[in-house]
Amino acid sequence: MNRLFKVVMCYEPDTLSARDCLEIIDRTNFLAPIMICSNTLYSRESKYSRKKLQKLADQNTATDIELEAERVFGYLGGPRLSLTNVRGMQCLYRKSVGADAVSLELLDELACSSGFRAGYGHDSEDTFWQGMTQVSEFSTFNRPCERLPKVWNTDLNRWDIDVRRNPARRDAISTMWLQAAWRMWFGAEAQLLIPKDILLAFPDATSIRTLPCGTIFLQLFDDPWAFADPENRRRQQAFRDYADFDAIIENSHKVKNPDCHGYLYKGNFEYGGVRRIVEWQNDEGRSVLRSRATQREIREQNEYGELLKRWVVKGRYEGQVGVPDELGPN
Repeated sequence: MNRLFKVVMCYEPDTLSARDCLEIIDRTNFLAPIMICSNTLYSRESKYSRKKLQKLADQNTATDIELEAERVFGYLGGPRLSLTNVRGMQCLYRKSVGADAVSLELLDELACSSGFRAGYGHDSEDTFWQGMTQVSEFSTFNRPCERLPKVWNTDLNRWDIDVRRNPARRDAISTMWLQAAWRMWFGAEAQLLIPKDILLAFPDATSIRTLPCGTIFLQLFDDPWAFADPENRRRQQAFRDYADFDAIIENSHKVKNPDCHGYLYKGNFEYGGVRRIVEWQNDEGRSVLRSRATQREIREQNEYGELLKRWVVKGRYEGQVGVPDELGPN
């Protein structure tokens, strides 16, 4: 089976648009889309055509978009390109067969785009399981987890997989993802968290270079598919420790009430769900930063991600961004 390689690029909210997706499609051959979905013109999946993508590009506004080459359940889904605003960032996701399906030159260009924060290239399946905490997912895919360390989830009253010492897990803070991956790019905002001189002095990378725009590129090991090799796992953990990811994540939790597109709440809720997703929107129902929103959409889901209830609450946010408050999802 061909392994799938994933690249995620993190930007300031509302930076990229369908025009950028169209340029990637035109400059590469890693993806032959059959489906297109967006939060504007194509709210439900429809058959792909370049004309439809061009129509989105002609709007020249940021949008959530998904281009898929096949319909396969879950993380096994094949080549795709997606652009989405999530929490306090915009993410460009690219999944392909082969690590070099999109040239390093193009990825460097994307890492020099205005608003770029951080980016990572990694084996898609490995990252999925390195960060998976739900025991039910292991059962779904017939993966043994009896010997994996567990931790009690006090919010959901269940045992979860303890992933805190998994070197390749991916963590989200309010502005970007953090990951010790095969390839990494750190823009200006990321360098406020991990200073440039620290990145350039990391001793265990096979390649470190500074792009013309100032973004720092690192490659931890030679073979992208040798992520499970003990030496490469050591390098991943060494970078996490060297960059002090744990401290960055802990400090990010102290930033209360950041401006963002939405929140994910976990717990036991009124309609039997275990998570509520709150998305801030404008009058047209388009995802926007909370400071510009006129309403919020709330979706309650069960542990399998199935929708139990959806509703919209009208009104602007009345709190002050950056100042703690008790605004809940109801």
